[in-house]
Amino acid sequence: MKEHVTVIPKDGIIIINDIALPCEFDPHVSGLHALQWNNGKGELEIISDGKISNLEITSYTTEVKPYVDLWQAKYDEINIPYVPTLEEAKNTKLAEINASCDRILNAATATYPASEVLTFDQQTAEAQAYQADNTASVPLLSALAASRNIPLPDLVGRVIAKHDDFSALSGTVIGQRQALEDVLDTLTTVESVHELVVNIQIPEAAA
Repeated sequence: MKEHVTVIPKDGIIIINDIALPCEFDPHVSGLHALQWNNGKGELEIISDGKISNLEITSYTTEVKPYVDLWQAKYDEINIPYVPTLEEAKNTKLAEINASCDRILNAATATYPASEVLTFDQQTAEAQAYQADNTASVPLLSALAASRNIPLPDLVGRVIAKHDDFSALSGTVIGQRQALEDVLDTLTTVESVHELVVNIQIPEAAA
């Protein structure tokens, strides 16, 4: 059993133990964005209706091993271990860093439909305008408040609170992503790139 497996269908890449190989395959499930398997457990990242959800892998044999077999076949075809260049190793590690950041931030909005997420900026802008001047035109928030049968000032407060919470989460998570990228930029060997641990933490208040 391979302990570290990453599958990225969009790029046609399977990565095992930091060795990335191009492979031809169709994802075993519809909407597969990525597969991650590490040390006996893993998850599938599925895109559906513009949202990413994470599903636990329940069977290595049926969900992971077919990709491992494809990778092994390609590896055997090449007949030599593929050693990435420093640039390739950094690109792979950066993709891992970015994916870790995306997983956290996407999870924060996963319960909302994509169409509603598209209104978040307008909701925030209207809420801020209303706070500055309660006679400001806020058509979206007015309609939302009326439909929910709640006072407009209450809705404005909720929108601002959610915006502030997401801003704090985003700042912390993106800051960690940028810090990891800064470290990655300083590394000069493939080995040091492989040893860089990607562990972006969620703030306790948002956990």
